[in-house]
Amino acid sequence: MRALCFAKPPLIYSWTGSRLPSNCIWLIKYSALLNPETEVILLIDKYSGLKKPLHPRVSVRKINIDQYEKYHDWQGLPSDTFWRHTALRLSILADFTIQNGINSFYHAEVDNVVFDLDNLHECLDLLGQGIFAPRDSLNRALASFVYINKPSVLYEVFKFFLPPFNASNEMEALGLMAQNSRHFFSLPTESFSISRDMWNQISPQYTRGIFDAAAIGQYLLGIDPRNCPLQVKRNGFKNENCLIDWSKYNFIADYDSLSMLDLATLSTYKCYNLHVHSKRFKLATNILRGNHRLVERLNNGRAIIIGSRIMVIMGGPMRFLMKLLRFGIRYLDRLTFFMSKNC
Repeated sequence: MRALCFAKPPLIYSWTGSRLPSNCIWLIKYSALLNPETEVILLIDKYSGLKKPLHPRVSVRKINIDQYEKYHDWQGLPSDTFWRHTALRLSILADFTIQNGINSFYHAEVDNVVFDLDNLHECLDLLGQGIFAPRDSLNRALASFVYINKPSVLYEVFKFFLPPFNASNEMEALGLMAQNSRHFFSLPTESFSISRDMWNQISPQYTRGIFDAAAIGQYLLGIDPRNCPLQVKRNGFKNENCLIDWSKYNFIADYDSLSMLDLATLSTYKCYNLHVHSKRFKLATNILRGNHRLVERLNNGRAIIIGSRIMVIMGGPMRFLMKLLRFGIRYLDRLTFFMSKNC
C-alpha cells in the first residue's frame, strides 16, 4: 500500500454516483501540492468518467458502487440519491481504510481545498480515537473536512439513521453522534468564540487553526447557484449557523494559505480548508494566488457579483424560461394522453 510509505496520514477524497466534475480535479491537485508529505487518494466508481492520471501523488482507486450497495444492508438511509451517496461514502471510507491497513486518515469533500496540514494528526491523536469534524450547531456536523484515527467508528454513524434517531442526512447523523458518542470530537470553526459556550470543542489554539464547515467558503465565494437559481449571485453570504459578525474579521489570502484575522484582538487563525460551496473554483484560484480584488473588497464590507456578467443578466431568466418550457411539455403530453383516451 503506497499510503504507508508517506510520513503522514493520507488525505482521501471520495466521489460516487455520477461523473466527477472537472473543476474538482483542480482542488484535488492543489491540495496535493500543498501537502507534499501526504498521499492524496481519490476513491471513485465506474460512473466517474475519470480516465487520465491526476498527479504523481494522487492515487486513484476505483470501487463498484453497484456491488457495494448490494453487499450492505442500508436500512434507514435516505431514499434521495444525493443524500444517500453522501452517507454511503462514510462506510466506503471505513471499508477501504480497514481493508488496506490505514489506521488514520483525513477526508475532504471534493469541493474543498485542503491547506498545509502540518502535523495536525499528532495533536489530535493525543485527544482520543474517533471522528474529528467541524460542528456548526447543536444538531449537525459536516464532513467537509474530517480526521479519523479509528476507521471502524464510521460504522457507528449509521445507527443514527434508524429509530429512535431517524436522521434524514449524514449531517444530522454526525450531529447526533456528536451528542451521543465518546468517539466524536468537535473541531473549531469560525464561530468558536461563541459556540464553545454551547458545546464542547477543541480549542483553535490547540489545533493552531480553524476549519470550514461551510460558512467561510459561503462568505468568500457565495453559495451553490442551484440553491437559488433565479437570483443574482453575490459573495458575503452569511450561513444560518454562523454566529459571528463578519465585519469584525478580515481575511488574508496567499498562494498556499488562507487566514482569518480578528480585528478586535489582532489574533490570526489559519484555515485548514476552504469549502467552495458555490463551485466557483476558478475564483477560488484567483483568491489564493493573491491577485483578485474580491478579498480586499469583502474586507471593506462590499460584496461583489459572483459569476460572469452574461450569466448574471441571462442566467435567472433563462432558467425560468426553461422551467416554463418543461412544464408546458409535460402539460401537452398529459393533454394528448387524455384526448387519445377519449377519442
